[in-house]
This record gives sequence, C-alpha cells and structure tokens, in this order.
Amino acid sequence: MPFISEYAVKQRCHLKRSVLECTETNDCKTNLSTSMASSNPQKVLCVTCNKVTGLFTCRGCQQNFCTSHVAEHRQELGKQMDEITVEHDRFRQILIEQNTDLRMHPLLIEITEWEQQSIEKIRQLAHDARQQLEELIIASRKILSENLTKIGNELNKAREEDNYFETDFVEWIAKIDRLKKEANELPNVRLPCFDNNILPVISNVRENTSLKEIFQQSTGEAAIEDNGEVAVKNTRVSHAAVRGRGEFNSGQHRFRFRIERYFKSGWLQIGIVSKTIPLQANSYQTPSLYGWGASNQVYLDGRNHQGYNGYITDIQTNDEIELAVDCDTRTIILTNERTHSTYRLAVDLQRCPFPWQLSIGLYYSLDRIRILHT
Repeated sequence: MPFISEYAVKQRCHLKRSVLECTETNDCKTNLSTSMASSNPQKVLCVTCNKVTGLFTCRGCQQNFCTSHVAEHRQELGKQMDEITVEHDRFRQILIEQNTDLRMHPLLIEITEWEQQSIEKIRQLAHDARQQLEELIIASRKILSENLTKIGNELNKAREEDNYFETDFVEWIAKIDRLKKEANELPNVRLPCFDNNILPVISNVRENTSLKEIFQQSTGEAAIEDNGEVAVKNTRVSHAAVRGRGEFNSGQHRFRFRIERYFKSGWLQIGIVSKTIPLQANSYQTPSLYGWGASNQVYLDGRNHQGYNGYITDIQTNDEIELAVDCDTRTIILTNERTHSTYRLAVDLQRCPFPWQLSIGLYYSLDRIRILHT
C-alpha cells in the first residue's frame, strides 16, 4: 500500500469541504432566484380602496383589506351576525307561540276555515232541501186529496143513484188502499253520499220525489192494468193513448219503462204532453206533444220530424227505457238501457205549457208497456 503523508490527507479533506460549500452556495442562489421570481407577481390591492397598504386576507370571503378597512369589514360582519341572531330569535318566538296554541298552525287554520265553509254550505243545502221537500209534500198531499175527492164523488153518485154492486166495492177499496200506501210511502226521497268524499252531498230533492207514477187515463181501446203500472193495447190494430197521473211543473223526474211486448217493426210513442190539451187516441198528433216514436219519428208540438237530432228507433221487446223530464231546463231525455243510446229534446214552453204529463201511444194489438218503480 503506498504511503500517504498527513499533509496530503489534510489537503484532500479541505478540497472536499470547498466543493460541498460551493455546491450549497449555488443551490442557495438558485432557490433565492426562484423565490424572488415567484414573489414578484402583480400587486395585491385592498378590495375597498385598491391600495397596497398592510394587507390582511379574510379567511371567510377570501378578500384582501388594508389596515384602514379591515376593521370596517369586521363591523359589517358584526351587523350580519346581529341580523341572523334577530331572525333566529324571531323564529324561536313563533315556535313558542305555536306550541302554546296549536290552533295557530297554518294547516290547522286551513282545516278550521274548511270546517266553517263546509258547515255553511251544508246548512244552506239543508235549508234548500228542506224547503223543496216541504213543497213536494204539500203538492203530493194535494194530489192525494184530489184523488180521494174523486173516489168520494163516485161513492156519493152511486149511493144517490142506488147503483152499486160487489164489484164496485172491490174497485173502490183497491183505490183507497192504493192511496193509503202512497201516503205512507211519500215522498220517495234519496239523500246519497259519495263514498270518496268526507262531506255528504245532499242531492236536489226535486229529483225522484214525486208520487209513484202510474197510468191513469186511456182512450182508443187501451187498457190500464196492475194498479196503473201497465198499459196494454187491445186486440184491434188502431191508435190508442195513455197518460200518467203525475203533473210536473218544476224539478227533475225520471221514469223507467219495460217494453213487455212490442210487435216486430211496430209502433210506440213515449214522451210528454201538456195537461191543458185533451186526451185523444192519435197521441202523436196531439198539440204540445214532445217525444219519440217508431220509424225514427220525433214529435215536436205534435208534428213529426223524421230522424231529428240523429234519432234512430232501436226499441225491442224486453227493453228498459228511461225518460228523464227536467222542468227546470225544459228538456226531456230518452235512454235505451240496452243500447245506451240517448236522445234529448228541448221543450218550447209556449207550445207545451206546464203542467206536463207522461204520454204513451200504442198501435199494434197486445203491445204492452210497464212503469218500473225500482
């Protein structure tokens, strides 16, 4: 191994230290240069006055303020803090008041208003229904009284003329029993309630509240059977007419019929007529008659208008027919429940004055129509 003097060793150590120092110095210079380059961008200004004077950065809004405006910024923050505190306290007070009186809750207030409005509406509906029903009861009793008077007149006349037999007794008793039954049943009022509604709905009691309708008058070889529920033509082919007992001046009334026998391609007329017009066999020519007949015939004031409003005759044996009579709107509506066909007629009150009565026309032998009460 070659010999290395102590001096040579010292020289080498000194040289190595010098190199390290030089390297560190160069690194420092480089870092300083970089730092100076990065710290010399565009100047940062106060957001309020646009001056560079002792800047402070707000950690909330990330904006810079000078020493003059940093205190002003803090005061503004203090005002906002006060406003939030006031809003908090105000809402807390509202909650305290609502907890003290739950009736002040908006939804409960809405329910209370709904309750009051509903009560008033029901009260008004009940008042109207009560008034209408009273009118109908009075009218129904008047009709009963008139019919009872007719029976009384028949009894007096038969007694005076000494003209009565057992068959007359049966007929008079049947008439009186029928009036008793109607007196106990009247009026047939329905107050329906919709299943999906909290409030019961009081319908217009004028509908379906008249006395039970029956056939009462006939002419032209038509007979009335089953206590007035059936009208039937005799064996001869000719025109005949039947009228109902009821008299209608107001409200809505619905009548259902079953065609128990109907001659193929036959003739049948259903409608209304003014009571002021005398009963006649050829009902379709009766002045004031409004209704529907065979062969697409529509009658307006006793005059035929073929196919009026698109009417097509579709009646068959065993069909059930509904006739709706609306005195308030002065219209009648015919519906065949089998075919669901519906036809409407407007009634001219000048040509068909109140009161109205049901009018049925028959032609072919043994044709038969029944009034339904269910």
